[in-house]
Amino acid sequence: MNAVDEVLGSLVQRGLVDAPAILTRDRTLTYGQLEKGLSQFGNACLAAGVNRQDRVALMIRDRPDVFHVALGAMKIGAVSVPLSLRLAARDLASILADSRARLLVLDAEFLPLYREVAGQLAAPPRIIVADLPGTGEETMAEFVAGHSRELESRQMDPEDMLLWIYTSGTTGKPKAVVHVHRSVRSTARYLSDVLGVAPGDRLFATSKLFFAFSFAHCVLGNLRAGSAVILHEGWPDTAGIVEVVRRHRPTVMLSVPAFFNRLVNEGSASDPAFGQVRHYVSAGEKLPATLYERWLATVGKPLLDCVGASETLILFLGSRPDAHGPGLCGVPNPGVEVELRDDGDNVIERANVPGVAWVKSDSLAVQYWNDPGQSGKVFRDGWFCTGDIFTRTAEGLYSHQGRSDERLKISSQWVSPSEIENQALKHPEVLDAAVVGVPNPDGLTRLAIFLAGPKTEADRERVREEVTRNMLDTLSVYKCPRRFVFLDELPRTATGKIQRYVLREQAANQIKWT
Repeated sequence: MNAVDEVLGSLVQRGLVDAPAILTRDRTLTYGQLEKGLSQFGNACLAAGVNRQDRVALMIRDRPDVFHVALGAMKIGAVSVPLSLRLAARDLASILADSRARLLVLDAEFLPLYREVAGQLAAPPRIIVADLPGTGEETMAEFVAGHSRELESRQMDPEDMLLWIYTSGTTGKPKAVVHVHRSVRSTARYLSDVLGVAPGDRLFATSKLFFAFSFAHCVLGNLRAGSAVILHEGWPDTAGIVEVVRRHRPTVMLSVPAFFNRLVNEGSASDPAFGQVRHYVSAGEKLPATLYERWLATVGKPLLDCVGASETLILFLGSRPDAHGPGLCGVPNPGVEVELRDDGDNVIERANVPGVAWVKSDSLAVQYWNDPGQSGKVFRDGWFCTGDIFTRTAEGLYSHQGRSDERLKISSQWVSPSEIENQALKHPEVLDAAVVGVPNPDGLTRLAIFLAGPKTEADRERVREEVTRNMLDTLSVYKCPRRFVFLDELPRTATGKIQRYVLREQAANQIKWT
């Protein structure tokens, strides 16, 4: 098999050769044009010496190039590695060293970031600039020039690697979630079987394509369903998203609670165009019940709360158009099994008893690259331990209760408190540090950092500015807390562990959100 064949199938038999696959502000790309573009890139990769299971990394804004590069690499049996567009330099260096990517296809704006770390790499990738000439590097046009736009897919074992999604581990160091060719078979099940997505429909996600949530459903699932995906190249803001919804009239819109919240708060959700969207899917972090209710009152359509993970690729729990409600995230999606287990690994059968969710699906990843220890803990006997705690009603509807570990999900991205704390502790005047997640008035989790050390208000303000500047220079922006609380000392247990629940209570009482 080959995943690209599974996703695209026979375009002639499906009647999709001339059907729209990708819609941008000024261009429509048909399925036939998409297949030719990705095949040309695949042929260029073969000529460049990219071999079976070699990694091809991409750092490209949401344009058709993402599809050409990612799917073209997959078609020749290479492994696609989409990278966050907001990586810090040290994370990019870590990923390129870990993946040993043969090619890095990136937009010109990310060249300075790459050049900052290139000297640290034992085996630097070949660089291809996707969008602009004149950078001194090889351009995409030059790379594919003269290569055939016809390509037969390389046949792969279903367990051969296909896609790496990098995510932060408990130490904050990025680790690769390894998906294989069989993973794509279930990518359209929620879209097609539950939401009824079919040719003629238009999907739009505000989350960028490098997120597993968007890549799985807007690249792989969308094409498997035969629908069209709407691309917005810029980083999402409310004005830009309103313009996209007005222009392209999506039938299904996917986003994260934080962005749905912005649309409501800024009044944008009241635009009549939002009332024309058939379904809204919310994922990436827990959907506050108050936001569910405010959106329904404003738009007249519910936010269908869903839960997924980089390791499951697809959404494993999903609300249904006829089964949804505040605080509920639905039922297992088609082809997915979910068990709730207690601390002894026993399956919980009773309703309303919290347990950690374990997931079984043919979309599951097979390992974390170069991390057999952690892989063995969470991938067991065909099941994956999500680390998320849920309860299940007597009717079988799940409700998310939080994480079983200390990691936090901020703006749909995992954050390790220890990574941030360690960065703060590099300041000579910071004696102790702890990061907690605190719900803001809209119910969304945001970072707060507690520091012990400086005593006077003037010193604390100066340290806050210096720590903030240092973090922005070294960490990805979503990992940088905006709320600082200074204490004489942090509360700890008798064994020396920080009492984070005490800090969360203090944060709730002390932090001003306006």
